[in-house]
Amino acid sequence: MPTVVISPFILLLPLAALAWYSRRWALLVLLASLSAYIIRGSVFGLPTTWLELGIYLTLVVWLVKGDWRVWQEIKLSALQGWLVPLALWLAASVVGILVAGDLRLALGVWKGFIIDPLILSLMVATVALAEKSGTTWWRNVIAALLVGAAATTLVAFLQSWLLQADRLQSGYDSPNVLAMYLSPILVASVLWYLSQRGRASLTLGWRVLWLAGCMVTAAGVFLTNSYTALVAVAGAWLVALLVHQRPKLAIAAGAAIVLAGLLGPLVAVSLNYSFFKGHTNVTYGTTSAEVRLTMWRQAVVEISARPVFGLGLGQWQPTFLAMAREQGLLSSRQPGLAIELYHSSLYPHNLWLTTWLATGGLGLIALIWLALKVFQTARRTDALMPAAVLTVQMLHGALDTPFWKNDLAVLWWLAVAAAIIWQQRTQLQTEHTL
Repeated sequence: MPTVVISPFILLLPLAALAWYSRRWALLVLLASLSAYIIRGSVFGLPTTWLELGIYLTLVVWLVKGDWRVWQEIKLSALQGWLVPLALWLAASVVGILVAGDLRLALGVWKGFIIDPLILSLMVATVALAEKSGTTWWRNVIAALLVGAAATTLVAFLQSWLLQADRLQSGYDSPNVLAMYLSPILVASVLWYLSQRGRASLTLGWRVLWLAGCMVTAAGVFLTNSYTALVAVAGAWLVALLVHQRPKLAIAAGAAIVLAGLLGPLVAVSLNYSFFKGHTNVTYGTTSAEVRLTMWRQAVVEISARPVFGLGLGQWQPTFLAMAREQGLLSSRQPGLAIELYHSSLYPHNLWLTTWLATGGLGLIALIWLALKVFQTARRTDALMPAAVLTVQMLHGALDTPFWKNDLAVLWWLAVAAAIIWQQRTQLQTEHTL
């Protein structure tokens, strides 16, 4: 009998029906399905993903049903401090398209890593604005993310058992990419559970399930064997504790994390010395430190040549590989280094270098500005969680590239959206008190 293959894209039909009757549930399903961006296909010859099509379907219903009208009630003055860096970021992303040598690739990066995550985060923020307190909605958002993280971890456990792999990876490009997805969700989930408001929003049964999800996700982070992820998670909890005890240090903490992540590779390149060893590939005789230092060195060369506009969106890998071939780094005489460089060269393994190369100096300034705004909000309100989520991503971004992935960008913008909304609610409460 012929084998019948059912495409996972069929599941978009019930999602569309769900979105028609409840945008809230559709958004929660999308948040629980962030890792579904690895399910790829094409529409009219254009590459796309399950997650992307799900976002677009929900967006169409969101527009038709008029959910967007809640934004008409928001005073622009309440968002004024955020609009400038957001506008700068979007402008820099457009410039990143215009200067790119490969226009099709640049548009794909712009769509998948910049526009889609912003759309999803905007719809999530709309529901939060429609609620009086927003506590229940943000609890549900974190719960959906935790369900997705735990489910992805369980799939990774099964895959590791079947393939007898040493590190958890699931369907991601590498164990590090899986760790970058799980870590911010783990931090947010634990902080919600530990907070007075978070625990009050959970019944006893849900507390047990919440802790179980945290334990599974924590095991997933640990078994990816990503040293950077473990440091980032621990660092985020320490920063959250510091800001909770000393709110005035919030911006200073954020600035220190940014500077460390940006200056670290520059110092390493100038000294021609890596401050860490990382994982060693015994088969090829190379270390992750050696690979990163090679890419950082070339990233600094490219930034020095194009400090204003950078290379453009998605242009780093072809530029790096062309250089590596010219310098003989991909020769058969160094097979280990050649293989490691080829498979690790999607990004230069640093959040800020990647952003600078992709969107130029303007994009770098805009993203740092937004991050520091989130930390500023943590100083003025009890909004520790958004700052903690960005702390995870920025600490991990010192040695890898969070944000520049479909799911990771969503987590970043959800943190920004939460900070904006909590700041606005604080301002409204202050005005009513006065």
